[in-house]
Amino acid sequence: LLGGWMVVMLVLTQSYTGILMSLLSVRHIPQPFQNLRILLDHPSTTMIWEHDTAYVQHFKTTETGIIREVRDVDEAGGITYILSTNYPSMLHEMVKPGSHVFIGEYLTATILMAQQFTQTGQCDYYTSREGFMPFIYCMIGPKHSPIVPALNTRVRWLTEAGLYDHWMKSIVGNSTACLRPPTRIIVRTTLSITTLWGMFVILGVGHLFGLLVFGLEKFWSRCGPALITTTHLSS
Repeated sequence: LLGGWMVVMLVLTQSYTGILMSLLSVRHIPQPFQNLRILLDHPSTTMIWEHDTAYVQHFKTTETGIIREVRDVDEAGGITYILSTNYPSMLHEMVKPGSHVFIGEYLTATILMAQQFTQTGQCDYYTSREGFMPFIYCMIGPKHSPIVPALNTRVRWLTEAGLYDHWMKSIVGNSTACLRPPTRIIVRTTLSITTLWGMFVILGVGHLFGLLVFGLEKFWSRCGPALITTTHLSS
């Protein structure tokens, strides 16, 4: 019994030590909303859209698909509309506490995160891996004008060559610092009672179990033979 208890304690101690050290040194950063489907399945989270944009007009006129579900959320009061001038306060007061999620263009999100990183030196926000709406930026010209096809061709050349993305990264400082923030970080922390309480619980339970076994052994050593003799005589 003693040997079995020692083996159990050794396994529990080694397992707890490994788990404790991993919890103290490695912190996991949750990034739950990676696509629109997951966001729609969490009605407690409010979506934030910029007021009166082409994207808002798009989902308000869509009749099918997942974009229609965004329209249903809007009709249920699950969307908050703001102006672009309120972006900085929106991030700090609404998105950072975790109750809201900002839905916006990739370029806008990149600029906002870059500005926050420049101010704080930390990546407090992340972008989803999946996009769900097209990037509606264009140049408008007269209808049937011969200059429009020429502009389309040159804009396509710039986009396919990656010059647009290159120019934006050059203009916006720290634009790539928080595009893919790590989900796990290594930290240094000090040991305290709050982090080691499980070890003391295991130690206390072990002592109580040992005391219980010791009491049973003492009880059996005194009463066991008498009980056997009494049973033998009565038969």
